[in-house]
Amino acid sequence: VSDLPSAFWDFLPTFAELTGQPLPVPTDGVSILPALKGESEAQQNREFLYWEFQGRQAVRLGDWKAYRRAADGDFELYDLGSDFGETSNVALEYPEVVSRISLIMREARTESELFPLVRG
Repeated sequence: VSDLPSAFWDFLPTFAELTGQPLPVPTDGVSILPALKGESEAQQNREFLYWEFQGRQAVRLGDWKAYRRAADGDFELYDLGSDFGETSNVALEYPEVVSRISLIMREARTESELFPLVRG
């Protein structure tokens, strides 16, 4: 059991470290091998997780999870520390968190013709 937030893109760096191989391509992932071995003090931490799918964006920042259905859509913000089931959208109560996550959504994204954020 681990409280470390991780994502699918962490598997490649984890397996590369486990097998002693260099990463074959650049990746946003980090190896979670130290956490798997119970060496949490050696685990590289990241400030946030960012992902997107079909024009939707999401960010995990500590206990905060934000989601929006379109690049210009409204935010949904959840405090996973007290609302693990994401039942209460608290975006209006925490505008400073929404502002910080909005900046992350803009800066973490890489433009791509293959994966446009807004479908034309």
